[in-house]
Amino acid sequence: MGYGGSTSGQAGAIAAGQSAYAAAIKAGKTPAEARAAAATAAAKAAYDAAIKAGETPAQAQAAAAKAAGAAAYAAAIKAGLSPAEAKAAAAKAAGAAAYAAAIKAGESPAEAKAAAAKAAGAAAYDAAIKAGETPAQARAASIEAAAQAAYQAAIKSGESPAQAKADAAKAASKAAYDAAIKAGKTPAQAEAAAKEAAKDRSEERRVGKECRSRWS
Repeated sequence: MGYGGSTSGQAGAIAAGQSAYAAAIKAGKTPAEARAAAATAAAKAAYDAAIKAGETPAQAQAAAAKAAGAAAYAAAIKAGLSPAEAKAAAAKAAGAAAYAAAIKAGESPAEAKAAAAKAAGAAAYDAAIKAGETPAQARAASIEAAAQAAYQAAIKSGESPAQAKADAAKAASKAAYDAAIKAGKTPAQAEAAAKEAAKDRSEERRVGKECRSRWS
């Protein structure tokens, strides 16, 4: 799970994350708290290094998100969590870092939400591949992570649950497209994957509405 920025910036983010994790554990924090500290420190180091290197805020945002995801994954594995749990931790950390970096750069909540979804999806994909999963499994993980990140960011920005679900569907579609391209698929195949992901999300919403109606 590499991330953008210069080589020195990458090394600095890794070191920052490891140092924060060790310090948190030494201070009596739980592994989960230490993992969060590691992700935050890595994201800040990567963002600052990218800006210092002359990269754009968008590039720095991407570097921060990837660094946070990498740090969270490493910390989760170090704490004895399963690859699946580490993958979820990586996606959550990457999404949170991207959202925070976007807001810091003056982007709107909608833009921050999109950034969070994209980062979470990418982190989940990379973590899945790192754990030995197939491209198809990694794509599924990416879609789910992106949808969850978009939903959480939408709720955080004050949107209604219905709007948040619609945002999640859009994020899932975008993640499916990106993951397909990353796996070497053609644009046409990626577009088909995106439509399938959107269809699946719409079906989930429809079934959910029917269930709620039946029990009301």
